[in-house]
Amino acid sequence: MTDYQQLRSYDVFTRLQRGDNLIQIGSFEAPDDDIATVYAQKIYDEQDWSEMHVVRQNHLIKVKAPDGLFEQEGVK
Repeated sequence: MTDYQQLRSYDVFTRLQRGDNLIQIGSFEAPDDDIATVYAQKIYDEQDWSEMHVVRQNHLIKVKAPDGLFEQEGVK
């Protein structure tokens, strides 16, 4: 499998109007950043967003996260 075929996970953040909070509206997988911007525009075009940002999930810095709902000993 070449690098281009490796899918990366992305999160989509938007703001409906200027001054609104930035919210996460979804996520998807794409082979690269350029394709991810196209996917975001096509998949999440139901609103006239004032802003839209796509972030690779591995670029998000976890500060605090809940434990898994079905986490078992030795399994995550």
